[in-house]
Amino acid sequence: MNFKFSLLCAGILCFISSSTYGQIVGSDDFDGNDMFLVRSISPDNSGNGGTFPGSIFDVFGIVDRTVNFDFSDDTLIDPAFTGMIASSITDNFFGSEDLNNGDNPSGTGTIVYEFNISGTQNLVFSADFASLGDFETADVLDVTASIDGGASQLVMELLVNQDVDQTYTYEDGVTMETIPDPMTINGTLLDNNYQNFSANINGTGNILVLTLSFAGDGAFETIAMDNILIEGMDGK
Repeated sequence: MNFKFSLLCAGILCFISSSTYGQIVGSDDFDGNDMFLVRSISPDNSGNGGTFPGSIFDVFGIVDRTVNFDFSDDTLIDPAFTGMIASSITDNFFGSEDLNNGDNPSGTGTIVYEFNISGTQNLVFSADFASLGDFETADVLDVTASIDGGASQLVMELLVNQDVDQTYTYEDGVTMETIPDPMTINGTLLDNNYQNFSANINGTGNILVLTLSFAGDGAFETIAMDNILIEGMDGK
């Protein structure tokens, strides 16, 4: 059982005992409370504070809001200190910014999980996402799944909408900024507040391989992800 989520049952997030989809068979909150067989991050900068050697503004790894001031919303201190993650959010998350850099010329990164899904059906992936910046069409995040070595299926996709602007309201509740080309999931615009999204995973089996593929090529284009869950129903 995911210890963090069981503790939260006393509050508003009672995931374990009253899961929307039946039961949790996989999770990752990036704080060490998790339920997976394997997690592989490439390139993994988590041990280096989440940043590539060349710049603190090139990020791919497990971080907190202090990784750099593009991620830190400190408008409660000074309205000029805009960023994505409010000071009230102090736990770890997975952060990505400017993957296309001198230390990572491919401009891509991946997280690959293996989960034990034996005896489970009607699988659902969910996670919390937030983003901030003027993105380009090359900036994407694809979530794909494969069961027992079978064909890969697209589960969820973060894409840029270059036809609209997004207005971001920062933690002080007063400072606002309108920026073009926000990220979207299923047509919903992302902003600097976490939103939870879910999608079905087709099929049943024993081992689920979940792959999150990131691409990004600019500074001040930040993506944060937290609280990954794989839920399902007992297939017995």
